[in-house]
Amino acid sequence: MTKIVFFIINASHHLCKMKKFYSLNITSLLLCIGVLSMQSSFAQQTGSFDRTINFAGNSSWALSYYVPTAYNATLKYKLIIGLHGLGDTPQNMRNYMVQVAAYAGTTGYNAIIVCPYGGGGVNSDQTDFWTVCDTSIITRCMTDAMSAYNIDPDDIYLNGFSIGGRAALRYGLLNYKRFRGLELWTPAIQSLNEANNLTSFNYVWQNGQHIPITISVGSTDGYLPILCPAYQHLSDAGALVNFQIYYGMGHEPPQFVSDFTNEFNYLDSNATSYAMNDAGISNIASPFQEVCGGSFTPIVTIQNKGINNLTSAIINYQIDNGTVNTYTWSGNLAQLSKAKVTLSSQSVSAGTHTFKAYTTMPNGVADIVPANDGITISFNSLTHGISSIAEGFESKTFPPAGWRLQGTDSAWGWRTTTQDSQFVAEEFEVLKTFPNGANGSLTSIYFDNDGPDNLGKSYSIRTPQVDFTNASSPSLTYNYAYAPFQDTTGANTATDTLAVYYSADCGSTWHSLLKKGGLDLSTIGGYAYANTYPFVPASNQWKQETVDLNLGGLTGQPEVMFSFENRSDFGHMLYLDNINISTVTGIVNEKQESISVNIYPNPNNGLFTLSINAIDNANYIVEIRNILGQIIYSDRLSVFSGDYSKQLDLKEHGSGVYFVSLKTQDSEVVRKVVVY
Repeated sequence: MTKIVFFIINASHHLCKMKKFYSLNITSLLLCIGVLSMQSSFAQQTGSFDRTINFAGNSSWALSYYVPTAYNATLKYKLIIGLHGLGDTPQNMRNYMVQVAAYAGTTGYNAIIVCPYGGGGVNSDQTDFWTVCDTSIITRCMTDAMSAYNIDPDDIYLNGFSIGGRAALRYGLLNYKRFRGLELWTPAIQSLNEANNLTSFNYVWQNGQHIPITISVGSTDGYLPILCPAYQHLSDAGALVNFQIYYGMGHEPPQFVSDFTNEFNYLDSNATSYAMNDAGISNIASPFQEVCGGSFTPIVTIQNKGINNLTSAIINYQIDNGTVNTYTWSGNLAQLSKAKVTLSSQSVSAGTHTFKAYTTMPNGVADIVPANDGITISFNSLTHGISSIAEGFESKTFPPAGWRLQGTDSAWGWRTTTQDSQFVAEEFEVLKTFPNGANGSLTSIYFDNDGPDNLGKSYSIRTPQVDFTNASSPSLTYNYAYAPFQDTTGANTATDTLAVYYSADCGSTWHSLLKKGGLDLSTIGGYAYANTYPFVPASNQWKQETVDLNLGGLTGQPEVMFSFENRSDFGHMLYLDNINISTVTGIVNEKQESISVNIYPNPNNGLFTLSINAIDNANYIVEIRNILGQIIYSDRLSVFSGDYSKQLDLKEHGSGVYFVSLKTQDSEVVRKVVVY
């Protein structure tokens, strides 16, 4: 008996924090002596079941099936083929995917699932899916399922985990016309040489242009430093690839339903329809959540969803249910290629609106697949920003309403410790638990500069617009924690940077407020070594920054937004918390002694009491606004003085931060309320 041990060497800086070891007992190797045999239909079953077939001289080759219990033979179903990992079984792979299907519902996983046995002897752990017969079993899964069930041949996906993911990646790239998309869970590419196509096991990276691919991997997985260059090869070749890294996760599939639905949404939105001529709008970049000044310039992405090159199409777009505008696009897009298109500027009134964009007449012919033509998004038009910001990132929603993320690519970005705290509770391979936020808060946001290919890249989180029209002594405060990286020899350092900007023209131009990096940004008084990764700040390792906003460029501006930009030098984690922007007016300071506004309890579950004590007789307006500045509650107190108390209910508006204001003709008092 021969024992072979595979291991992954830390090959890139301090990115790989944990080596992964796999052992394998080989008792025999299967000789592939057969070809696909002729097969006939088998009796339909539903639910989870196993079926044996005669394949490659083995009469007991296992296929593990799942068929929805409500299967209807008159409807076409998608097919997902799942390739299991080394030493695992098709039953385990099937059961895992069925569990996901049960939670994910019909949106992404309403499918028939087939998981084949991976090869080797029936009782062997040799399951690499890459001998001649092993790749043939993928084809056999398709023909076997289609012999008994109503499978849509244009709606077949290939999924794989670990070694199965490696085989799915290579096979899917070589046979991209057979599949709608590739869903790969930490594909176990065996070496940097293999990732760089320096071995006999080659990958046709350029074929990724023709099929959407999702790759997920854990931040503590030893394969991460190998998958990073593989992702880069795909990206450089123009592939449609979504590369997602999950902090704290080891060598395993993603853990949450949202991960799977997001992956399938990406595959579905970028897949070809296999129609000869087909086009669609795959993204709307502008408007995005908010627009300023009552106008915006739409920016959309057109994608060729068909087989023929796309040379022309009509782009239709409208606001709400208003007039449909058209734009005649021309160009030359290969299958699944994309192009950004800037449309004519649009005017819009204040408030919430929808914007719809869709294509017609691809290559001058009628579109026979209208379901993938367009996208509709909602946005808010502001004439003035909100009066202040007090964001502690305590809500489960991230980014918070009105905030936006901007980065060089989507592989890595700002996250909340709330997003990943579930991994801390569930994963055995997590190195450290996440800290609480600053000043005793429960959560914060962080950026892990040790992500893939982050060196030299910039990632921002941007605030909603703030109204500085009547601001007096405005200020910005925030808490941060950071430790610059240094290796144990002291010879190599990595000093990341935090830069803060503001924009008064809806993000068209940005002006620098502050820039700190390296030791200037450090909150621990020096460097942190590689073996301290990930950097987790103690309660005394947070600092507060205060920025004076009495600037000529801000005074009188009705819509000002701020950007917190992380510039990566491939170092340690950077944390932010409690971002507060105050625009208190001088009038409020003069009057607030005569007005008392209290909210209790705060934070709350949506039910709270608003208590007001006013000494002066005046006409008061009570308003509650959400983070977008939208009024969700209003009350008037005419010629009022004395005490006012009312219980309010914001449950229907969801968790988040709200602002309660008490206005008179010449003053305003604002209080923040947090609903969890």
